[in-house]
Amino acid sequence: MSRLGEINNLAAEIISGSYFQGGHRIANKNAKKIFSLSEPVELNENQQIVLDWMKRDLPNRGVDSLLCELTFLSCTGGWMKNEVTARAYRNLSDIERLQVLQAFAEWGLGHERTN
Repeated sequence: MSRLGEINNLAAEIISGSYFQGGHRIANKNAKKIFSLSEPVELNENQQIVLDWMKRDLPNRGVDSLLCELTFLSCTGGWMKNEVTARAYRNLSDIERLQVLQAFAEWGLGHERTN
């Protein structure tokens, strides 16, 4: 089951209040589990370099331009204007790249709400 599916199931159990274990409601236990599932992933140094670059350049370039530059690194022989970011991005696994995109999306959504 996906993480989101598990969160949704736990939330439904809490809302319904019908989930008991040993005669006791375990809403508190489920609430703690939901919290732990929703904690952000801690990024490594290379991920943080890429995320910081994305945050810094977003206002001037937009999401599409940032994603295109990262996407085409494999086509450009790994070259981009910001060499440190290019090196950091090349050193990430697919999962680590997805985690950076997730962190960027979460930051961007929060940033949009405050503007």
